[in-house]
Amino acid sequence: MRSIGIFLDEVHFPLGFQQQNAFNVDESQLLEHYGLTMQRLQEGELLPATADEHFFLAELDGEFELTSDFARCWRKYNHKITHTNTLSSAPNKRSAKQPSRDYFVDELSTLEDLDNSYDELDLDS
Repeated sequence: MRSIGIFLDEVHFPLGFQQQNAFNVDESQLLEHYGLTMQRLQEGELLPATADEHFFLAELDGEFELTSDFARCWRKYNHKITHTNTLSSAPNKRSAKQPSRDYFVDELSTLEDLDNSYDELDLDS
Protein backbone atom coordinates (compact mmCIF):
# COMPACT_ATOMS: atom_id res chain seq x y z
CA MET A 1 0.00 0.00 0.00
CA ARG A 2 1.29 3.45 -0.84
CA SER A 3 1.68 6.24 1.65
CA ILE A 4 0.30 9.62 0.60
CA GLY A 5 1.09 11.46 3.82
CA ILE A 6 1.02 11.32 7.59
CA PHE A 7 -2.36 10.53 9.14
CA LEU A 8 -3.18 12.18 12.45
CA ASP A 9 -6.59 12.22 14.10
CA GLU A 10 -6.32 15.05 16.59
CA VAL A 11 -10.07 15.02 17.23
CA HIS A 12 -10.28 11.46 18.53
CA PHE A 13 -6.63 10.89 19.48
CA PRO A 14 -5.14 14.28 20.43
CA LEU A 15 -2.12 12.66 22.10
CA GLY A 16 -1.47 10.26 19.23
CA PHE A 17 -2.59 6.73 18.52
CA GLN A 18 -0.14 5.01 20.84
CA GLN A 19 -0.12 7.59 23.64
CA GLN A 20 -3.77 6.94 24.52
CA ASN A 21 -3.16 3.17 24.69
CA ALA A 22 -5.68 2.61 21.91
CA PHE A 23 -3.20 0.92 19.55
CA ASN A 24 0.06 -0.95 19.89
CA VAL A 25 3.31 0.33 18.35
CA ASP A 26 2.88 -1.47 15.03
CA GLU A 27 -0.74 -0.37 14.63
CA SER A 28 0.16 3.23 15.50
CA GLN A 29 2.90 3.30 12.87
CA LEU A 30 0.64 1.68 10.29
CA LEU A 31 -2.09 4.28 10.93
CA GLU A 32 0.34 7.19 10.82
CA HIS A 33 1.98 6.07 7.56
CA TYR A 34 -0.98 4.56 5.68
CA GLY A 35 -4.09 5.87 7.46
CA LEU A 36 -4.59 8.74 5.03
CA THR A 37 -4.46 6.31 2.11
CA MET A 38 -6.86 3.90 3.81
CA GLN A 39 -9.27 6.71 4.66
CA ARG A 40 -9.34 8.08 1.13
CA LEU A 41 -9.68 4.62 -0.38
CA GLN A 42 -12.64 3.84 1.87
CA GLU A 43 -14.31 7.17 1.10
CA GLY A 44 -13.76 6.72 -2.64
CA GLU A 45 -11.59 9.82 -2.96
CA LEU A 46 -8.64 7.69 -4.05
CA LEU A 47 -8.75 4.84 -6.55
CA PRO A 48 -6.85 1.65 -5.69
CA ALA A 49 -3.59 1.44 -7.62
CA THR A 50 -2.04 -1.75 -6.21
CA ALA A 51 -3.20 -5.27 -5.49
CA ASP A 52 -2.89 -4.52 -1.74
CA GLU A 53 -5.26 -1.58 -2.07
CA HIS A 54 -7.81 -3.63 -4.05
CA PHE A 55 -7.60 -6.41 -1.46
CA PHE A 56 -7.95 -3.87 1.38
CA LEU A 57 -11.21 -2.59 -0.09
CA ALA A 58 -12.46 -6.13 -0.71
CA GLU A 59 -11.79 -6.99 2.93
CA LEU A 60 -13.66 -3.91 4.14
CA ASP A 61 -16.57 -4.75 1.84
CA GLY A 62 -16.77 -8.23 3.38
CA GLU A 63 -15.70 -10.11 0.25
CA PHE A 64 -12.81 -11.66 2.20
CA GLU A 65 -12.06 -12.29 5.85
CA LEU A 66 -9.97 -9.58 7.49
CA THR A 67 -6.48 -11.01 7.16
CA SER A 68 -4.28 -8.05 6.24
CA ASP A 69 -2.80 -5.82 8.90
CA PHE A 70 -4.15 -2.83 6.98
CA ALA A 71 -7.79 -3.95 7.09
CA ARG A 72 -7.66 -5.18 10.70
CA CYS A 73 -6.04 -1.96 11.89
CA TRP A 74 -8.43 0.24 9.90
CA ARG A 75 -11.45 -1.68 11.20
CA LYS A 76 -10.14 -1.28 14.75
CA TYR A 77 -9.63 2.46 14.18
CA ASN A 78 -13.17 2.87 12.81
CA HIS A 79 -14.60 0.93 15.73
CA LYS A 80 -12.80 3.13 18.25
CA ILE A 81 -13.92 6.41 16.70
CA THR A 82 -17.55 5.31 16.36
CA HIS A 83 -17.74 3.78 19.85
CA THR A 84 -16.44 6.67 21.94
CA ASN A 85 -16.63 4.75 25.22
CA THR A 86 -13.75 2.56 24.01
CA LEU A 87 -11.35 5.52 23.83
CA SER A 88 -11.02 5.72 27.60
CA SER A 89 -11.24 2.71 29.83
CA ALA A 90 -11.64 4.66 33.08
CA PRO A 91 -14.76 6.73 33.61
CA ASN A 92 -14.16 10.44 33.83
CA LYS A 93 -15.32 11.97 37.10
CA ARG A 94 -16.30 15.19 35.33
CA SER A 95 -18.57 13.34 32.95
CA ALA A 96 -20.66 11.99 35.83
CA LYS A 97 -24.05 13.65 36.03
CA GLN A 98 -24.28 16.25 38.74
CA PRO A 99 -27.60 17.21 40.26
CA SER A 100 -28.86 20.33 38.57
CA ARG A 101 -29.39 23.46 40.58
CA ASP A 102 -32.92 24.80 40.86
CA TYR A 103 -32.52 28.11 39.05
CA PHE A 104 -36.24 28.84 39.00
CA VAL A 105 -36.35 29.73 42.71
CA ASP A 106 -33.28 31.97 42.40
CA GLU A 107 -34.70 33.71 39.35
CA LEU A 108 -37.97 34.53 41.14
CA SER A 109 -36.24 36.17 44.04
CA THR A 110 -33.97 38.09 41.68
CA LEU A 111 -36.91 39.34 39.61
CA GLU A 112 -38.74 40.52 42.73
CA ASP A 113 -35.61 42.39 43.86
CA LEU A 114 -35.32 44.01 40.43
CA ASP A 115 -38.96 45.10 40.44
CA ASN A 116 -38.53 46.72 43.86
CA SER A 117 -35.36 48.50 42.78
CA TYR A 118 -37.06 49.91 39.66
CA ASP A 119 -39.78 51.46 41.80
CA GLU A 120 -37.12 53.32 43.75
CA LEU A 121 -35.46 54.81 40.63
CA ASP A 122 -36.22 58.39 39.67
CA LEU A 123 -36.39 58.18 35.87
CA ASP A 124 -37.82 61.67 35.26
CA SER A 125 -34.70 63.59 36.17
